[in-house]
Amino acid sequence: SAFSDVGMIIDRGKRRMFGFTDRNRIRPFVYGHKQIGKRESWMMTSETIPLYKQEYHNLKNLYPGEILLFDDNGMHLSKSEKQLEPHPCMFEYAYFSRPANEIFKKRVQEVRMSLGRVLAEQDLENDFFNRDVIFSLISIPDGGNAYRDGYANRILKSDITNFKIVPAIDKRNTRAFMQPLNEVQQATNSKHTVMKNLVDGEYGIIFDDSLVRGTTSKKIVEDMNRLHMKEIHLRFGTPKIRKPCDLGVNMKDPKQFLVRTDETGYSVETDEEIAKEIGSTTAAFTTIDAIEKSIGMKPCTGCLGRWYPGRRKVA
Repeated sequence: SAFSDVGMIIDRGKRRMFGFTDRNRIRPFVYGHKQIGKRESWMMTSETIPLYKQEYHNLKNLYPGEILLFDDNGMHLSKSEKQLEPHPCMFEYAYFSRPANEIFKKRVQEVRMSLGRVLAEQDLENDFFNRDVIFSLISIPDGGNAYRDGYANRILKSDITNFKIVPAIDKRNTRAFMQPLNEVQQATNSKHTVMKNLVDGEYGIIFDDSLVRGTTSKKIVEDMNRLHMKEIHLRFGTPKIRKPCDLGVNMKDPKQFLVRTDETGYSVETDEEIAKEIGSTTAAFTTIDAIEKSIGMKPCTGCLGRWYPGRRKVA
């Protein structure tokens, strides 16, 4: 299981607060301290951003096997005898957390830009830009922005100039892959607006954080095809999502996943099969090894089909 919990104990008029996390620290947990007059104040949260906004200092991550306790005498930190390694959720870096958040002192924006550079490396190796056309780099906001920026940063260093950054997609705030399918179809129709005057006749490279059911990607591609975009190349900041999360992220029915093999043997697995299913010209993803290198530790990658912390078998 995966959790980060806080609570309060009230005993004979005395109050004590506590915080702890699961043995793999899959869910985020940070805490900080500041002085308010003569009183010490402590704050526990899942992201560093509220701590910075409230001017808390000495920000620290709670590690697996640690328990925080706050009472009239201040803060007490209890540690297990055996040092446990954290294995944070890959999706926290790739999607859930805000870009300015820090997880184990690694800024989320930097991780995403690093993965964008990986996508660029792949295209450079395939000589993708060796054509006399201008490519429009378009991100699906807000998740695709950092991946696009990392991609652009990397190809600039290779003296590639036949591209431009185009803010062609506007967004309403909703998370399609966590909603029931009928609500997804309604939400996706109103989730993004493609700016016709910016895409007509263009060669587009479109960036998004991940591909689960493909509802958003299909809608964007349909809109751009309708607006006469000549080529649509999809680039995703995460590897292929293959399985629902067993540890609490609400990803619904695996039969609805775009990457799948159904009971009839119909399979959508390769980049070419995914592009055909979505209707794009090409599709490409980062790798699990790239995720681990960008984060700097071994995260939970169960939804990618590799590994859940504490389990011997592949997910």
